[in-house]
Amino acid sequence: MILPGFVEQEGCIVVDFLTSETAVRSWRQVRGDNKAAIESGVNRLILWDWFDPDDAIEERALLDMAERIAIAWKQCASNAFPGRTFRSWVNHDYGPTVVLCTTDGDQEATR
Repeated sequence: MILPGFVEQEGCIVVDFLTSETAVRSWRQVRGDNKAAIESGVNRLILWDWFDPDDAIEERALLDMAERIAIAWKQCASNAFPGRTFRSWVNHDYGPTVVLCTTDGDQEATR
C-alpha cells in the first residue's frame, strides 16, 4: 500500500493493487481520453476503507499517513516511469484519500 507497484494500461500509469482489467476502460467511458483524469480516478486510496479511527488522535495519524503515502507514491511512480512526471495529493472527499496521476500541464482538471 505504501510502496506499490505501477503498471501501464492503455497509456495510463496505475497502482497495481488498485486496478483491474476493466478499471481503466470504465474510467475512460466517464473521462474520455484525459489520461490524468482517468489515473486520478483509478489511483485513489481511501484510508477509511482500510482503517477505522476511534478518536481525533487516530484521525490525525491517518492524515499524516496519507501525506506520507502521497510522497512515497510519487517517488515510486517516478522511479518506475522516469520519462513521466507525476503529481500526488491528499483530498478529503471521503476521509483522507491519496490520489496520483501524471501531469499534463493542466493540474486543475484532475481535481
